[in-house]
Amino acid sequence: MKKEQFENIYNNLLSILYNRKWITKNEMNHYKTKIVSNIFNTKFILKNLEYKIKNEIVIHFVTDKAFLKKKNIFDIIESEKKHIIIIINDDIYNKSNNDLFESKHIEVWKSSELYFDLMKFIFVPKHEKLIFKNDDDRKIFLEQFNIKEEQMPQMLSTSPMSKYLNAFVNDIVEIHRIDEPNVYKIVRLDL
Repeated sequence: MKKEQFENIYNNLLSILYNRKWITKNEMNHYKTKIVSNIFNTKFILKNLEYKIKNEIVIHFVTDKAFLKKKNIFDIIESEKKHIIIIINDDIYNKSNNDLFESKHIEVWKSSELYFDLMKFIFVPKHEKLIFKNDDDRKIFLEQFNIKEEQMPQMLSTSPMSKYLNAFVNDIVEIHRIDEPNVYKIVRLDL
């Protein structure tokens, strides 16, 4: 993989973290500079983050199949009780690898999924995962729309935007359309 491709992937990942409100604009720019100067490192750690949503984010770029052995993965998961993002080069990506990473603090991306930033497409409206401090805040939000959760439009947990936002089943996502905002509940539909 060429330097420009690595740089593009990391920049888009940092943009995703910024849009999730996990890192600030200054942190995004700081890490862009840091990553570009060490572009072929396979591990980066983002720490001392201002928003404190995630204390540390560990990014692994996997280009070697040996990394994907169960023992290596479990060693990493056990040693790094942080949010882990694993980017797997398309040449060695296998969908069955995702089963090894069944955890809310681990994300797996194919490198090609990060070639572009979904939020930068003009036809993709702004999406925002809503964070509620407690169940009462969630109920108040739903009352504003005069709607019950089961009446909400649904969005698949497998949708690319769900992954982009790190949204899970029962999360609520607001989609800012030009005409009016729409609110969707993330659901998983098992076929």
